[in-house]
Amino acid sequence: MAKVLGIIGLCCLVAPMSAMAKDTHSANYLLEGCRVVANGGTPTNGLMFQATMCMGELQAIKFFASSINSSLRACPPREADVFQVAKVVVAYLDKNPARLHDVFLGLAYTAVAEAWPCN
Repeated sequence: MAKVLGIIGLCCLVAPMSAMAKDTHSANYLLEGCRVVANGGTPTNGLMFQATMCMGELQAIKFFASSINSSLRACPPREADVFQVAKVVVAYLDKNPARLHDVFLGLAYTAVAEAWPCN
């Protein structure tokens, strides 16, 4: 009985560590959710969080991109919706797989700045 309780206790300690190990801000974590957004699909329960987070971050990028004072300043057209922005970002991420461990937001700003530079 003590052995079983010890194993259960160990599992209780290890399970939260693996959940904490996920980098929920990396492009690796958000890419598949963004791919669903880019395709205009409905996310499965397993990708709902990633798709929602992707949409929120892309909306923020579209809104603020022309206001920032850096090399990542971008001017996406007003007509570009979140789905079009997602397509641009997913294409950029697919072309740069070595950077998927980086923070999604920075990579997404870079993708948008390359696609729609300000004149």
